[in-house]
Amino acid sequence: MNMTEVGTVKTGLLAVLLSAVFAGSAFCQSEYPFEGEVTGTDVYVRSAPDMASYAVAKISKPARVTVTAKVSEGWYAIKPIQGCYAVVDQAFVKADTSEARPSRATGVIVGDNVRIRAAGTLRRSNFDSILTMADKGEAVTIVGTVEEGDSTWYIILPPAKARFFISSQYVQKIGETSTDTAPESEYEEPAATTESAETKSTVAVTPETPAVSSTPKRIEEKTATGGSAAVAPDVRLVNKKPEPGVRSESDMLRQIR
Repeated sequence: MNMTEVGTVKTGLLAVLLSAVFAGSAFCQSEYPFEGEVTGTDVYVRSAPDMASYAVAKISKPARVTVTAKVSEGWYAIKPIQGCYAVVDQAFVKADTSEARPSRATGVIVGDNVRIRAAGTLRRSNFDSILTMADKGEAVTIVGTVEEGDSTWYIILPPAKARFFISSQYVQKIGETSTDTAPESEYEEPAATTESAETKSTVAVTPETPAVSSTPKRIEEKTATGGSAAVAPDVRLVNKKPEPGVRSESDMLRQIR
């Protein structure tokens, strides 16, 4: 075999190897997106693919999710589910206040590389995780506001490109899906704090207890004839021996009767 033939063989082998690599890559990519069924109870949906990230919502079997990718070992990227939403700094959004529907308004991003942060029913403050970036002119749907220190955040529905994350051990693949349109995530208002009878702050009032005198008092006791008789309540006085020349309490009572 001459050098030309050796070069031809090497080129052919390289082409076969590259074809196999690209075919394998295409096969792997074709697995996503897919529909998965949650197999656990109260499984956390997180802002990033690791246990250190904060949870934004919970989901339980047999709910379904749309898995768009396997981002790392043990973690799937999923489309937003109910309870997932996002926040953006109010300073970078121009809101349309003429909307007829007061609970929702359309806003337009007015800056470049504006950070859209992860939020949800389990995370209503300290929005540290960045979901995605938005550029000038992008539209957002505003569903509320959050005041946090000196910052005001618009609560928005997650953009179509936003992804949340779930542990892959709690998701079982059940079917293929060819759509890649993020569903509209419903924003859940925080439960109103109402003051109930059980939670009202009350001041316990202790009934006033009359002061007890150290000196026994004579009390009036009604008799059957409507009169009254003085009765000494302290038996120690009744049984006390009289001093010489002094009538006892019992003698005085007998005299009264």
